[in-house]
Amino acid sequence: MEHFIKNRNNYFAAMEKQKILFNVDDRSPVLKKAERQKNISGRSCKSYPQQILNIFAEWIKYEFPSFVKTNTDRRQFLALLIREAILENKEGIFWITPEEWSIFDEIENRKELLTRLK
Repeated sequence: MEHFIKNRNNYFAAMEKQKILFNVDDRSPVLKKAERQKNISGRSCKSYPQQILNIFAEWIKYEFPSFVKTNTDRRQFLALLIREAILENKEGIFWITPEEWSIFDEIENRKELLTRLK
């Protein structure tokens, strides 16, 4: 939890049930973090529109190659881009392991984490 709290102002990426999650506002026309309300604001990238996925990839400093055409391909490629950004220690993003995410997402831990993030 301390690592999450220390990085509260950064984007995060995590895996849950074979889906990549991150905390990007899916309604904003520009890249910004999702606001925390009742959860820690990680959403499956399946729920994001193509425009936001493109903006997020550009922020990571990559563009999708021309062969990436479907949203499924875009999500899979974005998962690789995020991993590369983490390995290169890109500032502004951090990784949460699936094990950490499962602990954070438990009701009692999520409440404590949200309280500590305020």
